[in-house]
Amino acid sequence: MDSGRLYLSADVWADILSRVTPKTYYWDVEKKKFIVSRYPPSVKDVRIDERGDTVLLVLRFNGDLKPRIREKSEGLSVFIKRGFYRGRWKFRDSRGLFSVVRVYHTLKGVTFDIRYAENVRWWKESSPGVLKVYFIGEGRKKEVSVPGKEPVKKTGRRRISLVVIAPGHGGKDPGAIGPGGAKEKNITLSIARKLKKILERKLGVKVLLTRDRDKFVPLLERAKIANRAGADLFVSIHCNSGRN
Repeated sequence: MDSGRLYLSADVWADILSRVTPKTYYWDVEKKKFIVSRYPPSVKDVRIDERGDTVLLVLRFNGDLKPRIREKSEGLSVFIKRGFYRGRWKFRDSRGLFSVVRVYHTLKGVTFDIRYAENVRWWKESSPGVLKVYFIGEGRKKEVSVPGKEPVKKTGRRRISLVVIAPGHGGKDPGAIGPGGAKEKNITLSIARKLKKILERKLGVKVLLTRDRDKFVPLLERAKIANRAGADLFVSIHCNSGRN
């Protein structure tokens, strides 16, 4: 409010116009003009889901869209090409692990800028039409030092809280093929899914699969997934074929 005049941001105007007209409006931050569409938003829903000590950012969109995550020094950037979103612009979980600080559009699509706190690990799971980004705090206790003495580090068994399982092969790579046509990629995926349930149910650890459907993930990318997630244990599953 300035001298009796009310100023609204372009994003607010886009929201108002979308509510009072049959078309959907978005503000293009690059071209500095409105994008007008007669189609409903292709990004259907964005929400926060808290599960135990893990917080999820869940994005749901048209199944033909493929989001890309880019890690930056100040956080993450999720870009969805041909994605358009109409809804809340800022999100924050109740524990302060992360927040979506900005949502903006260009003619190319929509971008979600995410900031997360120090000592927070993240990893993702994706399937057609859904992207889940997990955030978990390290929860490490600080060492207490005594003046004139070096802090004593306790040794012992390392606690495993996150396991990454890599089902071998997948997609264009069938792996070993048995006499009856059974493919290694299908068997390893079935074993990985069952192992995930057992570890989560009996040991209470968090488990992430490098693939949860029949798709090819390069070897180096499997290791990157585990490293990005800060996995305590990496398990790769393979099997051989026999003549009978």
